[in-house]
Amino acid sequence: MSVSALVAAQTLTALGLSLLLGSAALDALRIARLPLWWSGLGAALLLTGAGLEVGSTLNELGLGLPDLLDFLQSTPQGRLALLRGLLAVLLLAAEVQSWSWLAWPCWALLLWAVGRAGHAGELGGVWVPVAALHAGAAAIWVGGVLGLVLRPPDLAATRRFTRLALSCLGALLLSGVAASLSHLPAALVWAALRGSTWGLTLLLKLGLLGLALLAALLVRRALTDRATGVQARRTHLIAEAALLLGVLGASGALATTPPPVTAQFQRQVVPVAVTLAAQPISGQLVLSGPGDVELRVSPALSGLGARLLMQGHPMPAQTLDMQPDGRGLRARTRVWMTGQFQLELSQGGEVATVVFAN
Repeated sequence: MSVSALVAAQTLTALGLSLLLGSAALDALRIARLPLWWSGLGAALLLTGAGLEVGSTLNELGLGLPDLLDFLQSTPQGRLALLRGLLAVLLLAAEVQSWSWLAWPCWALLLWAVGRAGHAGELGGVWVPVAALHAGAAAIWVGGVLGLVLRPPDLAATRRFTRLALSCLGALLLSGVAASLSHLPAALVWAALRGSTWGLTLLLKLGLLGLALLAALLVRRALTDRATGVQARRTHLIAEAALLLGVLGASGALATTPPPVTAQFQRQVVPVAVTLAAQPISGQLVLSGPGDVELRVSPALSGLGARLLMQGHPMPAQTLDMQPDGRGLRARTRVWMTGQFQLELSQGGEVATVVFAN
């Protein structure tokens, strides 16, 4: 399956869930009553996301329409996509008929299906409800803000939505931290954030979330200021909504990016022999075990800098902390991917490189 199609499918699913669940939350708390077409759009986006996921998978596997029914019945991915589509239709029917007895179990099952379809589904156990909580909290916040763009609230409704949004934020942070720690120990999180595609995508998501929180503060101020006009309030809400849509897009990319695992190395010794400031420098770079990298060089040249760069990949450079080691210098780090790397040694304005693959 192409990555772009899968990201689009995940994003459409999250947006559809947001419109449906956000509308239900706003109505239940008497914050705003949105028109029926809003929920219809949410159901349509959920169906489109499920269809895009299934269609792109069939295409990637070289299958066609005759294989559709068998795929939906016999594969976990197909069954979950079918379940999400059916539940979207049932939730829309429940809203039309005001069948709350049907809506509640459908919501629970839909959130489980969304949580089960991501990385949490591979882990199983408690991680599926954690992912479901994360998806539900995000959907209520994002869908609520989008709904308020359509129906700007009064002061009392603003206070109710603020409490709801803060509750969602708390659930998002707790479930997000737990989900991140499900992939790797806490001591390795910072290194993984800087050294893996998953980490960079998560940092992008967190950056957009931080901007959305700042926008939310400005929205709160605008909505509680009686001197602010309706159009100005809507403009602030649109800014927050745009940032939250960016968070959904980053979440879709994150859901399709393999979580970080330390690269497994066969022991490899890379000789280092360069010249900087007319001074020959020799040593070795040793790769071993779960992504462990150790650099030893001599002599201990003052001001020597070292970093690792991955060629052909947008990974940030890893700066090595060179420490005295007898008559030389030593540094250790960990890498999260295999591929073509470049060791860069620098002193003053001079730079020397050593290229190697792991």
